[in-house]
Amino acid sequence: MIVDWIVVVASNFWTWLMSLLPDWTVPAELLNADTTLNRLFSYTEGMGAWINFPVVAALGAFPIVLWVVAMNWKGLRMAISHLPFVGGR
Repeated sequence: MIVDWIVVVASNFWTWLMSLLPDWTVPAELLNADTTLNRLFSYTEGMGAWINFPVVAALGAFPIVLWVVAMNWKGLRMAISHLPFVGGR
């Protein structure tokens, strides 16, 4: 009963807050995002002669992969530390 009242008050507050803002229409750039992205990618079409994109992608992915491996290693060490006679104190 109290939770229902809290939900109703929160919902009414949110409705009131949104009514203070003016109506919003979605910009055409967001509705036609595929056209905008295609245009941006077409600008970089001839840059492959100067920029080695596979190397750039590998260098960009390396820190992410390193972080994922480090977090998995840390999680494995934490899981092993809970096993009796193996880790922990």
